[in-house]
Amino acid sequence: MITTAVSTTTSSTTATTSHISARIGDMSVFCLDAVYLDTRDGYDYYVCPFKEVVQGHDISIVRTPTSYLECEDLCNSERLCAGWSSPVGAGFNGCNFKLEATIYEQIPDGDRLLYVRIGLPVETTSTTSMISIMTTTTTTTTTTTTTTITITAAAAAAATCASLSSPYRASNNEQFSLQCGFQVNGQTLAGSPFNCPDFVVCLEACASDVNCVYANYDFRSIPADPPWFPNPVVIRDCTLFSSTNGFVAFPGYDAGTKLP
Repeated sequence: MITTAVSTTTSSTTATTSHISARIGDMSVFCLDAVYLDTRDGYDYYVCPFKEVVQGHDISIVRTPTSYLECEDLCNSERLCAGWSSPVGAGFNGCNFKLEATIYEQIPDGDRLLYVRIGLPVETTSTTSMISIMTTTTTTTTTTTTTTITITAAAAAAATCASLSSPYRASNNEQFSLQCGFQVNGQTLAGSPFNCPDFVVCLEACASDVNCVYANYDFRSIPADPPWFPNPVVIRDCTLFSSTNGFVAFPGYDAGTKLP
């Protein structure tokens, strides 16, 4: 009796069907307080609360659909669409489409939400099957390679303005006078704002930049406001300034002024 073994190897490329942990890691390009919305047509969709793309990146097309799902459909129809911004509030849920969503700014009065879409990661799967005609036993081995980005939260409690002494001395001996509960207005440095774990890290970032004179830390908890803002989030942003035209009392903001 003859036993015949048949070996077949197949290779396929498929897109993942869920928002795996790598998606949140990718959102560090946009905003770490991003809220996942859904997955459609090969893209993950997120909303960055109270943020807006800086001027000059519009596709020059503004629509007024009734839900963000319609904005997704319209964005998919525009080849260069990276996302859109929408005003907060009932009666006008428009979508202002963007060519780029990586250069954003914080909106202090919280009147806009920035939506971004990211292409799903691609998984390459190789499957080898050994089939025995005699016993009809099938053994299948599948190897899947996926790149995952992991964000590790700091274990220590975040340092607050109230817990620090003024003046604060940074690790490089630069000193800052502290203004707890104040928002800075003025000329921001390139790269601001950026996600930051606590006020001390924000001050240290300013201390290490010769062009930085003021550091402003925004630490606020934003409650859910469905359907556009379905989940509560915590904002932790640091903004560095080279000059200022004034300070404004604003809960959730803390400022540091570099001393001469």
